[in-house]
Amino acid sequence: MYSYQDILNRVKGEAKIPIQVEDLHHEVKILKREVAENKQRLIYLENAFQAFQESQVLKENSETSTNDFERKTAGKTLLIEESDNINSISKVHNQKWMSKIVFKVKDFQFEALALIDSGADQNIIQEGLVPSKYFEKTKESLSGAGGNPLNIQFKLSKKPLVQSKIQNFQKQLEKEVCSKLPNGFWDRKKHMVTLPYEDEFKEAQIPTKAQPIQMNKDLVKVCKDEIMDLLNKGLISPSKSPWSCSAFYVNNQVEKERGVLRLVINYKPLNKVLKWIRYPIPNRQDLLKRITLAKVFSKFDMKSGFWQIQIHPADRYKTTFNVPFGQFQWNVMPFGLKNAPSEFQKIMNDIFNQYQEFTIVYIDDVLVFSNTVDQHFKHLRVFLNVIKSNGLVVSQPKIKLCQTKIRFLGYEINQGIIKPIQRSLEFVDKFPDVIQDKTQLHRFLGCVNYIGDFIRDLRSICLPLYDRLKKNPKPWTYEHTRAVQSIKYLAKSIPCLSLVDEQAKLIIDTDASDIGYGGILKQELNGKISIIDTDASDIGDLINKEFLVRTDSKASKFIFEKDVKNLILKKIFARWQTILSCFDFKIEPIKGSENSLADYLSREHLLKTTSSALNPQPNGTASWPATAIEPAATTAKQSKQ
Repeated sequence: MYSYQDILNRVKGEAKIPIQVEDLHHEVKILKREVAENKQRLIYLENAFQAFQESQVLKENSETSTNDFERKTAGKTLLIEESDNINSISKVHNQKWMSKIVFKVKDFQFEALALIDSGADQNIIQEGLVPSKYFEKTKESLSGAGGNPLNIQFKLSKKPLVQSKIQNFQKQLEKEVCSKLPNGFWDRKKHMVTLPYEDEFKEAQIPTKAQPIQMNKDLVKVCKDEIMDLLNKGLISPSKSPWSCSAFYVNNQVEKERGVLRLVINYKPLNKVLKWIRYPIPNRQDLLKRITLAKVFSKFDMKSGFWQIQIHPADRYKTTFNVPFGQFQWNVMPFGLKNAPSEFQKIMNDIFNQYQEFTIVYIDDVLVFSNTVDQHFKHLRVFLNVIKSNGLVVSQPKIKLCQTKIRFLGYEINQGIIKPIQRSLEFVDKFPDVIQDKTQLHRFLGCVNYIGDFIRDLRSICLPLYDRLKKNPKPWTYEHTRAVQSIKYLAKSIPCLSLVDEQAKLIIDTDASDIGYGGILKQELNGKISIIDTDASDIGDLINKEFLVRTDSKASKFIFEKDVKNLILKKIFARWQTILSCFDFKIEPIKGSENSLADYLSREHLLKTTSSALNPQPNGTASWPATAIEPAATTAKQSKQ
């Protein structure tokens, strides 16, 4: 504590004039400020020491090398993704410069140190928390909220640097590989295909000469504008070909959302006589297995992909189409030719096959994936050079750079977890229980295909509906209505599935009942178990791999110990041993209480049958358009029971 006498003695020797009361008051203010600053400095040192101790504890407990902040007291800035549920943050321990956050979701828990963002235009950070290699000298001066000047020695620009790299690369992409024209970079490289006929077809057999489809005044204007645009871009040319397929406009749901009509050409007559190019389109599940460990994604779409392929001049006349005011042929691959997807996939595979370790190509979509941000930028630079050297054009509006969560192939992918895009689920639920016509049923089954990997036995559930697509279909019955209702119900409870990790231990939990069998394929990695599939018949991921089979049937453990030589009565064991001999697995007996999910799946069919038998089923008959009915024979059988 200071007294007025201490203050007087302190300044008396320096004063040249008599000391006034105002001078003493001024000196007191200075001393009080010094005391406050000393107290603040003491608190700062205590917090810094406590933070250092906590970081040392985290360093000792760390089991992985991924969390650089926890391994080093001078760690890098840690980015924490936002949680979908704020309740998953169970504890927050505040420090002056950071917060230790404990995330807890059910039985899963982890801790992380988070730097505090005050929301101000500029933030300050303790010097020891960031490696000095990221420091930049600065003369910038800052003041705190109380107006006191802050001692700023260095400027830290690491985080903005990442964002600026993304922005700079985006600009480079737009400048070098983006264009309003799909043929904008043909001066770099051209890709050309031919349109060969089937061997037995002779053009002397008179090609199709379709009549133009009539359009109203407004459609004719739209058509003239589009044809003129295609002519100016060099995509089509006037034609006098003996071939001529009809063109018309459609305005389906997709077109309504875009607000633009779509010109469609009926190439069915031409497709009948063109030779098939049966180049395979990749299986989506096989592609997704390659991105299990990926953390960063970038997605690209080739602009009007098919239009980037030239048709050989000798074959262009075959693509001729007509409109009310003229006849034109394509210089590029048009939409609607049966070989267009295969031809484009082949060209893209020839370009990107040598980069499969970080790229996935599905027709005109390209996904670049990496484990780290730094690695991702290296991959992106390779991608840019490949696209540029091959004369391809990327669609600028569809570029997605450096994403941790991405939509691709109809799935939402995030940290090794996949689930259907929510829009697909919503579309399924919007359909009525009684499908009115074949076109509507086609759309329903098309939406269902996007969620097929997440619903067990979906194909068998849909069989009655596929029968309705055949010629002369049977009347709509309650069986069809029940199939639609079952699909819509299952779509509301779809699980999230994990991608197969090559380093994980594979486990099958399986069970069987008198009417069926069931099982789930799981993987265990770093003590965490996740579900890969609930379809016990899908064994593609188990070939040439070790795995564990867990079941509550103790007898199954001895299946390979049966001596089946010369025992006709035990030929079933011989058949089982032969089938299973190509797999590398061990059997582990477990309690029935630990196998509840597999047990449910083995009886799922019985539960569905029992549930449907308890539901009232209406009678009647129907054809297109359909109404829900149940055949009289089925009803009579139930009443007899």
